[in-house]
Order: sequence, then structure tokens, then C-alpha cells
Amino acid sequence: MLSLIAVLILFSCNNTNQEKTAQIDSLKQDSIEKAKILSKYDRYFNDIARLIAGMEQTQGSSLAKLDTLNICKDYRKSRGDFFNKLETSNLSKMRVFSDKELKDIRRDSLVLFYPFSGPDFINADALFPEAFTTIMLGLEPVGGIPRITNADEDELKAMYKSVSIAIDSLAPLGYFMTNEMSRDLRRVSELKGIMPIISIFMVRRGYQILNIQKVTIDSNGNLANSISGKVDEDNPKDNYISGGMIEYMKPNDGRIRKLYYFSHDVADESLAKTPQLLKFFGSFKIDFALFKAASYLCAWMKDMREFTLTHAKNIVQDDSGIPLKYFDKNQWNLSFYGKYSRTLKTFQKGFFQPNLKEVYDTDKTIKPLDFIYGYGVRIKQSNLMIAKKK
Repeated sequence: MLSLIAVLILFSCNNTNQEKTAQIDSLKQDSIEKAKILSKYDRYFNDIARLIAGMEQTQGSSLAKLDTLNICKDYRKSRGDFFNKLETSNLSKMRVFSDKELKDIRRDSLVLFYPFSGPDFINADALFPEAFTTIMLGLEPVGGIPRITNADEDELKAMYKSVSIAIDSLAPLGYFMTNEMSRDLRRVSELKGIMPIISIFMVRRGYQILNIQKVTIDSNGNLANSISGKVDEDNPKDNYISGGMIEYMKPNDGRIRKLYYFSHDVADESLAKTPQLLKFFGSFKIDFALFKAASYLCAWMKDMREFTLTHAKNIVQDDSGIPLKYFDKNQWNLSFYGKYSRTLKTFQKGFFQPNLKEVYDTDKTIKPLDFIYGYGVRIKQSNLMIAKKK
């Protein structure tokens, strides 16, 4: 009997050792694969994002010397407090909601379509952390990533001030004040747009940025490098489609994710002149469309509205997205959350939805929201609808 026990103990120990060896070998292989990936990219994109985000540099950064400047230390403290507050007050609650109400339709490597998003990566990531392809759209300029080598404290102060003003509305409102954000980013010639803001949110969420580049869509609806001479063209009203692409990944996941942002007017008359944009969007199998503080644009932008209803498997939105009347009950299952009885006075005349109010007045199964979402936060009536295509 003792001999049998000894054999079992020896067998168990051998198995444990083999498992540990396999785990170590796997980690080594993951490190090798990650090193191969990183060797193909310029680490500066991640370093500058951490600087703008108010985070310390990592080993080997060419910007590490800036960490010792007082202006950088103060900014790190203020931004750290800002993002901690944002996480506690709203983002963590959005993640809990998503895990409970969206988990059944979320999937690995999903495609997220976020029209009228501005730079709002951080809220999108809170709801859809599995997104490996994110397509964002707005009128704000694409901008670029500043090349900083020997910036002095005055230059850093100006940059930090503009970035702070541009994103500070996110904490009390949960969305960006678009006009103010565009104005403040343009004050710093090195920024000029929202790609730096998106990169801030990515590194704050623990992602590693690999590459940032300007792109466009060619006449056939294919992604292309930005056209020479158009690289600084950020007029969303013209026929040139200005875009940016960010490649990024989680440190513990070697798979590369991609985010596309396009600065372009998508009113019907504009899309009639640039049909390649919707052709590019349509080349993806869209798992989710997201609308948040979307200025009720889909109430009158027919092409964007119909494209989304046709191509998206699921839609998550507040009342500023696609009006309720366009959701065919034979095609969609709808769930409602929060409160709705009116819109902001700014939108009351043209975009109040009596049929949506009736749903909220009569459906006693509607669950509350414990986080802020959309314009309703300003009147304590955040609302959200989940539409699942049958």
C-alpha cells in the first residue's frame, strides 16, 4: 500500500513539473512572438501617448528624461486623479452593465461601428472590450502625433492645458463638448486633431500602441495611404476622405487590433459624392453599432441610418441615435434602460419622440441605469436601448 502511495505521489509530482515546464515554455514563446511584433513598429507612438496621457515612461523610452520635469510630475498627478474618478464614477459601472446585459451577444474579436463618435474610445472600450476592429467617425479633424524631442516646460504646459480642456467634459457629462474640443486642440499646432486623444485613452486602458498613420479610402472603397499633398487636409466637407488608423494590442495578447477614425461629413448629399466610404464600412461584418450623444443625426441622415439598420447585428444607443420608429418589431428585439420623458431644450422641438416616452411610461420592466450615458445626464434622464436583430 505504501509503495502504491509513493508511486502516485511521484506520478503527481512529475505531472506538476511537466505542467510548470509547459507553462514556462509557453510564456517564453509568447515573449518571443511579442518581441517579433514589437520589432516591426516604432515605439515612439506608445511613448508619446504615455507622455500626453500623464503616465511615466517605460524602460528604453527616448522621452524618459521628461519624467523629471515638474510640469510633467504635476500633470501626471492631475490626470491620474481625473482618470481614477472617471473609472470609479462611470466606466466601472458600464463594464458591470455590459457583462450583465450584453455578454450574451458580445464575442471575441468583434467589429464595432461607432458613428459620430469623436475620440470616444474610452466609453466604447468599457462596453466592448473584445473589439478588435473599431470604426469611428466624426467631423473633428484627424490630426497627428507630435514629434517631441527637447520640449521645454512652456511648450509642455500649453499642450497639457489644451488636452485637459478638451477631455474634461468627459467626467461630469460622459461625452465630449465637440466645439470646445476642436477649438482647444487647434491651439497646439502639434496636435490639431483627435488621434492624440484616442491614443491617451488607449494607453490609459493598458493597451500598447504600435502604429499611427494617416489613411484614406480610394474610389473602390479600399483603405489606402493618405494622398501626398492631402496629408494635412482635414476639411470634412470636401470629397477627400481624411482618416487615421491606430494599430494596438494588449501586452498579454499578441493579436493586433485596429481602430479607424474618419473625419467626413456623412449627410446624404455628401455620401452621394463619396459612396466609397459606406462601401468600405460595408466590407466589415458589423457586430455592434454604437450611438452616444449623437446629435440626433440619424433622424434625418437617411443613408447612414439605413446602412446601420441593414449591416449591424446589434445596436446600442441613447435616444440621440436612430429614432425608435425605424426599428421594425418583426426584425428587432428591443430592451430599454434608464429614464426618458423629454430631450434637452436644444433638441426638444425637432427630436422629441412621443412613442419612446410611451414605452418608458408604460413598460414597468425597464431597468434603471446607474451610470451616465448621452445627453440625458444633463436632465438626470440617461437612457439606453439595446436592439438585437432577430
